[in-house]
Amino acid sequence: MGAPASELAEARRGLVAPFDPPRVSDADGHVVWELESYDFLEAEPPATANPNLWYQAQLGCIAGLLQRHTSGKGCIVDASLFETALGLLSVHFARYQASGRLPERHPTGSLGVVIFEGFATADGQVIVAAANDRLFAKLATELGHAEWISDPRYNTNAARIANKETLIAAVADILRQNTSQEWVERLEKIGVPCAPINDMSVMRAHPQTAALNMLQPVPDLDLTLMALPLSFDGERPLIRTRAPRLGQHNGILPDMPVQKK
Repeated sequence: MGAPASELAEARRGLVAPFDPPRVSDADGHVVWELESYDFLEAEPPATANPNLWYQAQLGCIAGLLQRHTSGKGCIVDASLFETALGLLSVHFARYQASGRLPERHPTGSLGVVIFEGFATADGQVIVAAANDRLFAKLATELGHAEWISDPRYNTNAARIANKETLIAAVADILRQNTSQEWVERLEKIGVPCAPINDMSVMRAHPQTAALNMLQPVPDLDLTLMALPLSFDGERPLIRTRAPRLGQHNGILPDMPVQKK
């Protein structure tokens, strides 16, 4: 999904007028900066771009313009797919932090491509994407079943879909015998796309998560939560305050009439 129009409209509140023309030139008339280079973000994301990352970039650009209004300076907005993915886990991670229980996983898999799904290993799970005949042949050979390449049950994607149950069961039995790291190293070496499926505890301990400062303590609470998946001039905004306690702000809210239904 891309950015909901209502949310972008809310983010743009306070914009008096667009910067026209949207460019800055030096004393000799040479353009040194121009906003038009970023106009592509106004469109819908292409199929090659993650729509949620696109959405964060849109919000980041708006936030950067608001910062210019308050400080007189713009800023560099950074976003990445890793940060965006962590941002999507905010609610799940908060539940995990509060309860200590890992969220339940649901089966993976593709209806139109075999093999393209997650498998249990000796110590976790990996996702394997042998999504065409060439990659399937590499995978079959690495798993010790080169005969699958010419087997009429498995030699085309259509055949693998028709016989998915038996093929997936056979692959699953083999992958359970070694660790996720072992399989990732072996499959990457032969060019078969794969990756470990990390759980919340692995994500929390991942060095990239720490390097990006994506997990931040909540003031006045013994709790760490997911931060904003954007940074401005290399700095990620801090979690400034906890959620208000029940009734905490009643005294500072204006008296408002209650509409009865």
